[in-house]
Amino acid sequence: MRNQNATEHVQIRIFFLVCLLFISGALMAQGTGNKAAEAQELLTMKITIGNKTFIAKLYDNVTTKALTARLPMTVEMSELNRKEKYFNLLKALPVDSAEQPSTIHAGEFMCWSSNCLVLFYTTFKNSYSGYVKLGFIEDNAGLTAALGTESVQVTFSETD
Repeated sequence: MRNQNATEHVQIRIFFLVCLLFISGALMAQGTGNKAAEAQELLTMKITIGNKTFIAKLYDNVTTKALTARLPMTVEMSELNRKEKYFNLLKALPVDSAEQPSTIHAGEFMCWSSNCLVLFYTTFKNSYSGYVKLGFIEDNAGLTAALGTESVQVTFSETD
């Protein structure tokens, strides 16, 4: 009788363990599917520099939403450290949280300190905090040449 009870307890535990694994796997698969769907649903924005237009994918955050509400916008972006172009906004953007990316990649578009738009054209290791990622240019071929080495006029607008 004692062996039968012990066997039943082991079978019950195995049953619950299998159920737990099944549910965990289903939840993980659902989470992965949601991230893939989110990546496909990113909004887009045109970034025009001279006669070259780039398409940026935008992240869904409060800062990006506030920026896109201001479009279209043409600004004179200044050169900084042969890595980036920046423009100081007259009115700050709302920021939920900022970060310190360890590496910044060419084609990334960020807001620094809630009022500075930054378009990076070089990949480099970063030691500064206070960035909010707004988006990225998927195909940044020609970005460095379009931005040049001096200040440049850049137009941010909605895609058609």
